[in-house]
Amino acid sequence: MRKQTQFFYYLGLIIQLGLTFSISTFIGLFVGIFLDKKLHTEPLFTIIFLVFGVIGGFMGAYKLIKESSILKNNAGDKKHLS
Repeated sequence: MRKQTQFFYYLGLIIQLGLTFSISTFIGLFVGIFLDKKLHTEPLFTIIFLVFGVIGGFMGAYKLIKESSILKNNAGDKKHLS
């Protein structure tokens, strides 16, 4: 990869990681707050769904990193074969 292309590739990956983690965390938080308000069980569901959101964020980030690593390794293998 050229340096500029590589820079934008990693910039895109970092942005994806941040968005994946933060969106899943906030979705879990808002679902928990919504359920707590409806069921009057504050802060039970907020904590539970916040933890689910954080776990989901880590899982999503892990999958992105793993997929990126596999793609990069495959691209490197193709370079060596040519």
